[in-house]
Amino acid sequence: MPNTPTFMVENAALDPASFRDETDCSPTTPGAGSNWLWLAELSRWNKTLELDFKESRLAVDLQRHFAEVCFHALDAGVELPFASAAFDCVTLNGVLEQLVAARPGEPAAAVRRLLAECYRVIRPGGCLYVGTGAVQFDRPRSRWRMLVGGRRPIIADRLLRLAGFRSVHSYCVDPCLDRPYAMVPATRRSLLARERTLAACGGWTFRRMMAVRLGLPHVLYPARIGLAYT
Repeated sequence: MPNTPTFMVENAALDPASFRDETDCSPTTPGAGSNWLWLAELSRWNKTLELDFKESRLAVDLQRHFAEVCFHALDAGVELPFASAAFDCVTLNGVLEQLVAARPGEPAAAVRRLLAECYRVIRPGGCLYVGTGAVQFDRPRSRWRMLVGGRRPIIADRLLRLAGFRSVHSYCVDPCLDRPYAMVPATRRSLLARERTLAACGGWTFRRMMAVRLGLPHVLYPARIGLAYT
């Protein structure tokens, strides 16, 4: 079932059958972009805020889970026109790369300010979703070309903690943020556990295992998701 995400815990895969076809290039299944919400630990699901630079990309997916979905288009500034503790969840889907590109002179400072603003508007017990890397499915003929010219997903874990979030859970994602069908905790142990599961399903290769052992998960997982909690 293409709309069923694969979740990895530390030592086991919950749905190894979904590993069987990594070359599927079918259009995004409606609702697939919200698969990450299966991992979210929210005490309330009332109100969420989507942040992006142009237009909403997650509204249809978010409306399946939240009573109220708001959208705010970021511009030259990153200050948010909302009261403190106004939302249960805030989403940044492919936003950090756009922000870095728009602020070449001060990318780190701009990201820190935006994350601080997100922290301010999230209620205690709420969650910030940060998706980086490949937003849409656009894999080259061989994923190993990522070693040469591919961009690595931005890892914002340290900046999220500096912004005040009490805990940050990171996941490596395949094939993209719009289709997060495989979401594996971004630890070496969990990534190796998935490769062992793939071996049992006939999808393992020596090169995949070496990519994990050498610390090159972006070759196998073009995107990354961070869930930060207040």
